[in-house]
Parts: sequence; structure tokens; C-alpha cells
Amino acid sequence: MGMSASQARLIALTARLNDMEYQGQQINQQRTTLSNQVNALYNTLLDMSVPTPPSTSDYTKVVYSGTQDASKFNLGNVVPTGKNAAGKDTYSIDFSYKMAGHAVSKNINSANMTNTSQYLTYKNVNENYLDTTLLKDIKLYTKGTKIETEEDLPEAGEVATADDIMIETTVENVKNLTGLDIFNANGKEITSLDGMEDTATVYVKCNSADIVGDGDATKKSLVNIDGTHYTNVYQCNEGDGKELREYSDKAIESLDLYWVETIGDKTCTATKITTMADLRAKTNDGTDFDHIFKRDYSNEGGQEYQNPNYNQENSTGLSVGEMPVLEFAMARAELGSSYDDYLVALKHSFPDLVENDLDDDGFAAKFMVYIEKSSSGTNVPHFIRKDELPAFNNSDTTSVRSYEYDEDGTYTNVENKKECELEFDVSTGRITKVGVPDNKGQVVWISINSETVTDEAAYKEAFNQYEYKKHLYDKQQQEINAKTSIIQAEDKNLELKLTRLDNERKAVNTEYEAVKKVVQENIEKSYKTFNG
Repeated sequence: MGMSASQARLIALTARLNDMEYQGQQINQQRTTLSNQVNALYNTLLDMSVPTPPSTSDYTKVVYSGTQDASKFNLGNVVPTGKNAAGKDTYSIDFSYKMAGHAVSKNINSANMTNTSQYLTYKNVNENYLDTTLLKDIKLYTKGTKIETEEDLPEAGEVATADDIMIETTVENVKNLTGLDIFNANGKEITSLDGMEDTATVYVKCNSADIVGDGDATKKSLVNIDGTHYTNVYQCNEGDGKELREYSDKAIESLDLYWVETIGDKTCTATKITTMADLRAKTNDGTDFDHIFKRDYSNEGGQEYQNPNYNQENSTGLSVGEMPVLEFAMARAELGSSYDDYLVALKHSFPDLVENDLDDDGFAAKFMVYIEKSSSGTNVPHFIRKDELPAFNNSDTTSVRSYEYDEDGTYTNVENKKECELEFDVSTGRITKVGVPDNKGQVVWISINSETVTDEAAYKEAFNQYEYKKHLYDKQQQEINAKTSIIQAEDKNLELKLTRLDNERKAVNTEYEAVKKVVQENIEKSYKTFNG
């Protein structure tokens, strides 16, 4: 009975070993398949062409220029038209003249465009706001460096007492005062004013005592250094900080402050404050800030009022600040008699948008305009090409290109001249002279200069193609890397499974050998018994 059990166990272990061997073969086959897939992906990477950026030297063109009757021109399209009566080759040539007159500036300006709001939001401000904001527009220096922005200022509350602030003045203003810390523009201390011109610029280090002096020269008050320019520059935070400061009109205008006459109603009259005198008058010399508000373009908090510039009929639904963006063709009333000049300027500056069968209104429909009021009260238009207007969502603020009118601007006027003759340089093949028939049929020869320049349009197109190909290359490479990572993870799992199977096989094989030995011993004992 024991021998039968051992033999049954041996058979079971043999079957189990055979099954594990089969499983191992299956796993190895799967790993081989995965390896082939990785090799295929690797070969795909090798076959991929790596995009290379274009070189400007590969995209050049020859520009031909000349001067005719003091007018400078470039040669454009040159088209052969046959031969003239004298048997000379003739050409139809575009002459591009640089003209002066009504045009818009091609220097692109940036404007932040948002959706036009039917309401405006204002937030009340106070004297503390003015004191911490306007300092950036005064000639202040910290350790010899001019303070240009709010970020350059010392921490709030330390403006009056910081001992590293310098104020610009002249030698004449300080030469009779003793004990001042005087520096040059680089922050190096000046120990003697001897030999320096009275008008020379110097920088005086200030502290709280300097600022709040009562006029006594022994206290080195900045009032005494230059009373006309620097009186009450700082908020002193020592009990006398209620008075209005001497800031520039430019600084006031940049703050976008308004006098809001009606508080708490949906409609109001909000007058922009652009001068220091106006701010003084509206605040009773700095004692009443209840009606002084700042426009809040985030529309988060503050008080909401009807937008007087909101014009549903002519508005495009967009605005730049508080200025509604209008259809140019619908802005005649706002632009008045200058509308036609602006239309001519746009045609001069954008001849590529002029079509033969397009009337003035059709051309004007390609543009939008927002109108700014100058300090003198005149309208200043800013033009936007519709085809350059990016798409954006209702909540977005996007930067757009705007063009400024310039009645003394320059533009390109293209004239096509027929029956022209050309002379070429035999060695280079370039044009050296162009012959233009005059009204008497005589050929007037004009010398032509040639210059090799970068073909910006072709280079830009090539670079755009490079960017597109690079995007596709990077995308395909990322996809291959992702697939490779997945395959490697699968192979790692199979490798772990194979390791576990091998460990199990070793254990079973050990038991198999032990059982096999028992069976053999039982067989030997049985034979000896029966042969005995």
C-alpha cells in the first residue's frame, strides 16, 4: 500500500513539473513577443527624421532698389512681355515707392481687450492708498538706485523712517547745510562738495528726522533743501499724515481715479481725476476721500454703476479699459470729418486688404476701432484688424494688436510700369539698370542697387513648418516612449512570474527526487523478497 501511494505521488509531481515547464515556455514566448514589439518601436525611432530648424542663410532673396526723381523704390514682380520695336526684351515691373502721408503706424501696440460690461465697478480709496502708490513717480532713490515701481519701495509703513532712501537734489541746495549724508548716482558717498558745480546732481540720504523737520536748518529738513519740489513728499506716520502730498499730475492720471457723485445708485456721474489740483479740490485738500474711487476691472467687490460708454447698437461687445470697441464702419459719428482720412490711412497701410470690387464700407468692415480722449479733448483712434483678433472666451482678457493714426506716416504705393528694359551683370546675372519709357517714348535708364537679404516671409513659413514637424516628432516620440514603458512593465511582470515559477519548480523537483528515491528503494526491497 505504501508503494502504491509513493508511485501515485511521483506521478502527481511529474505532472506538476511538466505543467510548470509548459507555463515557463508560455511566459518565455510572451517575453519574446514583447521583445519583438520593443525592437519594432526602437526601429521606428531610428527611422524617424529629426526636424532641424531652418537657417536664415537658406532663405534669402535679392532686393533691387533705386531712386527716381528723388523717390526711392524697390522692384517687385518682373514679368517678361516680349520684345519692342527695336527688338529689345521688355518686362512688366512693379515699382514699390515709399510715400509720406496719411497712414497708420505699423509699430504694433498692445491693448488688453475684454468684453464690454454694461456696468462699471468702483472701489473707494483713501489717503493711505495714495501715499503708498504715488511714490513710484517721484524721484526717489534707495542706495543710489532709482525707485521705478512699487516693488522697489521699502515695506509699507517704513517709507517715512527707512534710512536708506535718497532724494535727488543739487549741490546748490545742500552746500550750505552741514551733516548731510550725500552720495553720487552709484551710491558712493561724497565727502566733499568742493569743486563741484552748483547744478550737479547729488542724492541725500533721508530719515524720519530729515522729513518732519519744522523748517529749522539745523534739523536738515528736506523742506529746506528744496521747498518747492520736495515739501511733504512722504507720509510721516507721526501724527501729521492727513495732508495731501505733492505728487505729479502724470502720477495722478495713471491711477485711474474717479470722483463719483452718486453713491449707492446704479447710475452715477463718474469724472476722471487727471491733475493734482483737481484731486485737491475734490478732497477738500486731502480731508475728504468719501467720493474718490478707483476703477476695478476685476469686478470683484466695490460699487457697481451703469457704464455710460456702453453702446449696444455700435458696440462689438468688446472694450479696452472703459473704451468700447466699435465697428470702424459705424464710427463716423464719433470720428467726425476725420473718418475719411482714417480710411485713406488704412488703405495706404494695408493695400493687401484692398480688393477691386470692394467699396469703402466693405473695406472699413475689416477693421474695428476704440477711441481714446486726449488731454485736449480730441479723439484718438486705435485701429484693430479683425483678422488679427484672437478668439477668447467671455471671461478672458486678451492682448490685441492696435495701430495708431499718423498723418505724416509712410506707406508703400505700388505702380506697374510696362515696356521696361533691363540690363544685367554678366557675371552675377543680377539687374544693374532698368529702362522706363517716358511720355515721349524715350527710355530713361535708372541705376539699380542689389542686396541679398533674409526672405522673412519664406523663413517664417519654414520655421512654422519646423515647429509643426517638431510637434509631430515630439508627439510620436512620446507615444513610442509610452508604449515602450507599458511593454517594459508587462515584461517585468512576466519576469517576476517566471522567477516565482522557477522557485516553485525547484521545490517540487526536490520533493520529486525524494519520492523517486523512496519508490526505487521499495522496488529493490520487493525484488529481494521474491527472489529470496
